[in-house]
Amino acid sequence: MCDAELAALASLVERNEGIDPALGALRTAALLLKNAAADKSKGVLRADNKALRSKILGLDGGAAALHALGFRADVEDPEQATTFSLAASSSTAALAEAVGEAVARVVALKDAIVAVGDSNAPQAAQDALRLAATYVTNLASDAANERKRRIGAANKALASRLLGASGGAALLFAAGFAPEPAEAPEAFVCALPAAEVGLVAAGSLPCPGGVAGEEAAGEPSPSEAVTSVPRFATLPLVDALCAGGAPPGGADMQPKLAKARDGQAVVLLCWQSASKRWSRVGQMPIPSTSFAWAQTLPDGSEPALSIDVDLGDGKLLELRAGVGGGDNEYLAAKRFIDANWESLNNNHLEEIARKVRAAVGPVLATVEALRDAMEAQN
Repeated sequence: MCDAELAALASLVERNEGIDPALGALRTAALLLKNAAADKSKGVLRADNKALRSKILGLDGGAAALHALGFRADVEDPEQATTFSLAASSSTAALAEAVGEAVARVVALKDAIVAVGDSNAPQAAQDALRLAATYVTNLASDAANERKRRIGAANKALASRLLGASGGAALLFAAGFAPEPAEAPEAFVCALPAAEVGLVAAGSLPCPGGVAGEEAAGEPSPSEAVTSVPRFATLPLVDALCAGGAPPGGADMQPKLAKARDGQAVVLLCWQSASKRWSRVGQMPIPSTSFAWAQTLPDGSEPALSIDVDLGDGKLLELRAGVGGGDNEYLAAKRFIDANWESLNNNHLEEIARKVRAAVGPVLATVEALRDAMEAQN
């Protein structure tokens, strides 16, 4: 498969929220190519075909991907096309196989990401995923740079954050970095072609700064942790933030610190974009380093972060994600899907898990920063 074809597939993956729709499109494309290779009459596709429209043409970048794979629209604007035709050749079967291999790589990457999420505490999983994303996106930006293709095995961040996480080594391998030598490796090296690196980078790895695809989809930017805690006396009163008319947060689940009415505790709040309000996450008494969470999981097994969700019908729903180490974003997402099965299904799992991960990480980091500040100021 040539670079242009891989680039189109990478764009298809990157431009659509959640990996599952893009995977469905890639699988469908591989099947269409395979069918056309076996029977030339199947190289003509009707644009009004419901399966074609839902699986490929309905996705952002779907028509461009079809074009890159050799299916030509009958008019200049693919959106106005009535048919897409493929001039089948001896290379069509090989192209179908190559697309199938691309599907397998993205599936392996997705499975590795899910495994890291399932096997680690939220913060550890987020650290591992972000580091893997950094390696891949850095390489994708300069694939000809041999230095970016090689990660020393002695790298401290690699050892502690990625290889130290359960499933981290498998994730690194799925992202294209293989150990050299295989036994007692001195480095992890990526030998993937440049365009294939782009496909991996466009996969379901989260962006180093947050959740992949959110800004492109026009959603709020990922929130950031409060890492520099001001003197407690200068914090705003919690009542002022919770009252109507308080300034909104800059991002969904943006953490913010305030002081309790009696001045005896620092309160952590988050901006809930769905309900347009500041919600109480918990508080830390002064002086103390013990954070009291405001919510727990429904079974009371561990403290939790509450996230307001609007599925588009204006009805607010609550998603709770555990923050005590026993829960993770995938379990939280699955509970939410099961509780709202009439509107959601497992195809939404990755998308919801990403949103949970983006919400929990900054909150946990803010709690740690508050502990450090409490120790320093008392």
